[in-house]
Amino acid sequence: MAGVKFKLGRQIRGDKSGQVRYIDHEGNQHGVIDVAKAREHAEGVGLSLVEVDPNGQPPVCKALDYNRFQYEKKKKAKGGGSAVVKKDKEVKINTSTGDNDYQIKVRKIIQLLNIGHRVKVTIRFRFRRDQSQKVATPEIVGRVVEDLKEHAKAESEPKVDMRQATVYFLKKK
Repeated sequence: MAGVKFKLGRQIRGDKSGQVRYIDHEGNQHGVIDVAKAREHAEGVGLSLVEVDPNGQPPVCKALDYNRFQYEKKKKAKGGGSAVVKKDKEVKINTSTGDNDYQIKVRKIIQLLNIGHRVKVTIRFRFRRDQSQKVATPEIVGRVVEDLKEHAKAESEPKVDMRQATVYFLKKK
């Protein structure tokens, strides 16, 4: 749609008899009138006469701001562009992460949640020599869930294995 050129002003010829269907800047239809009269009316209100449907019988012309019209056509062709693509984001925290770094990561998680992303928080444990033991969930997992409870809800309980715990968070409504 961005490559479509519209006739405007003096480029418009109308049908064989020089007639066009004219719509003014307020959306009122003036019926089938002479091209010169339509152009004169459009220029009288400070706008351009644009042929919006050249295939109509007679062609349809409208009084509008051509630059604004082109901008909106491009914007519509792009699909708006303002929608944020929502996808999973991941934030990794180690059990050895310092307090200041931990606070920065929590703020980053809150920012991502406010944008609308689902956030996967992976908490890595220090390497354990004896991995056959049952892992006790470190207190940092509970701390993350507690610190985010005002802003987010955990999708499920933290999934804990030998090396890490994983929790998915969604923004609270």
